[in-house]
Amino acid sequence: MVAGADWVRRQLRMILRCIDSFDGKYASLDRLISDLESLWSVLWTESAPVESSWMDRFHNRWSVLEEIYSITLEAGRQYLTDYECNCVSTSVGELKRQTTQLLEIFPV
Repeated sequence: MVAGADWVRRQLRMILRCIDSFDGKYASLDRLISDLESLWSVLWTESAPVESSWMDRFHNRWSVLEEIYSITLEAGRQYLTDYECNCVSTSVGELKRQTTQLLEIFPV
């Protein structure tokens, strides 16, 4: 079953809400990682009419967040280094930009 355009737009808006919650300090990094992974998986498994190149770019940017979070946990730290904060900020910004762009051009 192929997902409809309205359904895909709802998923994309949910991605943006998750990012906004993180940016607004309402959600933690681990929550953002989990939420984005779930939404990516749903888009992937529901045969959504989203190009695989978009899905791959999204997953690559998401995996940066997961890797940084894993490194932080493994090191026993509760806080990110300045470098890690910059990487997270860059990846989150790219995820937001990528999702916003797709939402703007996705067929109505």
